[in-house]
Amino acid sequence: MTVRLALIGAGHWGRAYIRTIKTIPGALLVRVASKNPQTRSLVDPEVKISGDWCQVVGSQDIDGVIVATPPATHFEIGMQALRSGLAVLMEKPLTLDLGQAQNLLKFTAKQNGLFMVDHTYLFHPAYRLIKKKSRELGAIKLIVSRAGNRGPFREDTPPLWDYAAHDLAICLDLVGKPPSSIRALREKKETLPQGRGEIIRLKLEFPGSIKADIQIGNILPAKERFFEVQLNDGALTFDNIAQTLKDAGKTIPYPPTPPLTQAVKEFIEMIALGRSDHENLKLGVEVIRLLAQCDRMLSPSEKV
Repeated sequence: MTVRLALIGAGHWGRAYIRTIKTIPGALLVRVASKNPQTRSLVDPEVKISGDWCQVVGSQDIDGVIVATPPATHFEIGMQALRSGLAVLMEKPLTLDLGQAQNLLKFTAKQNGLFMVDHTYLFHPAYRLIKKKSRELGAIKLIVSRAGNRGPFREDTPPLWDYAAHDLAICLDLVGKPPSSIRALREKKETLPQGRGEIIRLKLEFPGSIKADIQIGNILPAKERFFEVQLNDGALTFDNIAQTLKDAGKTIPYPPTPPLTQAVKEFIEMIALGRSDHENLKLGVEVIRLLAQCDRMLSPSEKV
């Protein structure tokens, strides 16, 4: 079976999806919504390009749509795609508004629709190995996550929503339940010519005395993506920059499959099998709930 896909948005992540789809057997990109004339050079000649995403979503020759547009547009595009009977793969964060995220979930459930959120690190082979091995090392005690870079500085997405969506998704997926409490602190704030710069700390407590310590920011001196799980009988550490996964200090190998490739493969499989499991979307909504809660704590008047 060939699954016919449309892509909405051909920016940085959209281009990554274009490259990825070409590598996956059974996946065929047939339409792209983009106003950038350079998009034509990125896709095969038979791919149809339109500047109007509504026209693409309303097409009869596609089975699913991948949405890689600014988060503020996600709700409208997602709802229209669901109304058109399409499967949806949405780039994170799901939305910038909790009510919109909840409505997407309700409508998906009502339609028995197919909807996935691409929290990319949930599809990373190193994370999946951590999740598997964590079951062998006793109860989780502490999750430590550090992520950031010098940038990006996005007008449409604050650093909290840009970076922390990944870390919160990992914590929720690994623990399997929402936190009982969460605190957010802005450790540093800078107004730069490029835009808004912040370093933010999140502290979560989960039932069972499980804690999480997350630090994210877009004004770090260098790129960082570090994740550690401390358990009763050991510790698992993943450094995505060094590309090392360690169990009690010992390096262990993991499959080289790019996480975006795995995400698209699972989206294709979901469409092919008609599998309407909404757990991924429910997790995406919970991520938005936590981000919104943290956002309220980080009011503009807060002193640094």
